[in-house]
Amino acid sequence: MSHLAHIVKLKQDLLGLGVLNPEVQINIVQTAYTKALLNVTGAVDMSEETRFAFARWILAYWNDVTPNKGNLILAQLGDVYRNLKKVFNETITGDVVILKITPTVEAAGDVKYVDLDSYGALVQTLIDEARHKLPQFTNTDAIA
Repeated sequence: MSHLAHIVKLKQDLLGLGVLNPEVQINIVQTAYTKALLNVTGAVDMSEETRFAFARWILAYWNDVTPNKGNLILAQLGDVYRNLKKVFNETITGDVVILKITPTVEAAGDVKYVDLDSYGALVQTLIDEARHKLPQFTNTDAIA
């Protein structure tokens, strides 16, 4: 099943839970893109420049299927990596470090969208697609 089918399923589930605002639904879907990119780019040894080049490249691929807020997703990705650097560059005195991966979509109210099977399936599908496309990216001039 393509990621578009998973987006449709997630939006149906959100509608069923009373999340009727399309912009809120879009914002929830955007968090799935960010999580998928973090998973893929964090698991592969690549420079920061290559990481963001791949993110732009795969977002363009995904955008051909369904529009996404690429600049917002890239900003969220950058925020996470900057926060990670900050954590590792500072002396950690506590036993627990909490790092917010994506901003919570407050307008979703009490709906725990990250716990929905359709949300998890969308994130996993995006991860799988990005991993599948990664070799094609590394063989392009996009990283030169």
